[in-house]
Amino acid sequence: MKLFHNVSLQRINEPFPNNIKKDLKNIKSSKNIFVFADKTKNIYEVPPNEYSKLLTGNITKSYKLGYDGITEDMNKELRDVSSNLNIGNRIHVMSQNEAFITLKDHKDNFESNPNCR
Repeated sequence: MKLFHNVSLQRINEPFPNNIKKDLKNIKSSKNIFVFADKTKNIYEVPPNEYSKLLTGNITKSYKLGYDGITEDMNKELRDVSSNLNIGNRIHVMSQNEAFITLKDHKDNFESNPNCR
């Protein structure tokens, strides 16, 4: 008990935890979307309408719009082919995932013409 009797606690104001709290509060209150960079560890804040435009532009330059239920049809065909080859227990069904982009911030003219992956 004598050891603990002489201990006094002091409040230390560290800037790092305070900065984390402030950044977390800004992230939670932001209306924008946070997008990761492609080859760096940077994170960019993009307005939702601009993100949607970048996402749509990058998807439509490589792919065309498919019909509703294309995933189910492809899974059915995959199931038929895998059962004919007796590998049905090793094949997983195709799932639908949300598309996302990463910004190529290492490219020239990134600020005026952002490229995405």
